[in-house]
Amino acid sequence: FFGAATTGLVYRGNPNLKVENIEGYEIGFIGVIASALFLTVDMYYNGLNDFISDLGAGFSGISPDIITRKSYRTGNDTSFSHAVWSYKNVGEVNEYGYEVAANYYVTDEIIFDANYSYFQFEIDKKTVSAADAEQIQPNSPRWKSNAGITYQSKNNYDVALKIKYVPSYHWSAGVYAGDILAYSLVSLSGSYQFSSNLSMTLNISNLLNRKH
Repeated sequence: FFGAATTGLVYRGNPNLKVENIEGYEIGFIGVIASALFLTVDMYYNGLNDFISDLGAGFSGISPDIITRKSYRTGNDTSFSHAVWSYKNVGEVNEYGYEVAANYYVTDEIIFDANYSYFQFEIDKKTVSAADAEQIQPNSPRWKSNAGITYQSKNNYDVALKIKYVPSYHWSAGVYAGDILAYSLVSLSGSYQFSSNLSMTLNISNLLNRKH
């Protein structure tokens, strides 16, 4: 990308970097339906001005973007060079989404729970160049969900089984970039209340030992 003579990277701060400004709005609902279903709905919108980019090429805000490599012995220029990577303000970005969560009490002891969250990330192309837009990633899936069942015994113990699913999404941070593959995790937890002051909890967060 930078030519055969470019053999390394230099990370530098950007003296022209501005503070990122966020203006956010949120609205939500909490309610109990038929004395058995506890429901929450939350929606949000965030407008980000002077959005700060990820670490990348051509983002330094200083000149030049390619610097000559110096000799460690003499301090003189060599035939090799370094690409300068940094951060910069790239314009306006909007993010919005919602989350729905529910707990359903089948009985006083058995509870089903589930939630679903949605996230959208949009770049204002009127304020962000096409080159900068290609390097901006939300580093988050479009949606994700969880579900589970809990048994709460009247004999001072409870057991819960949960499953989490995250779809595939692209992730980027500096020189590291790639696709995060979809994955699901099953978790098992339990607790016992010995007294009002003493309890024990056991949690297995990846019961099936799934790689992710």
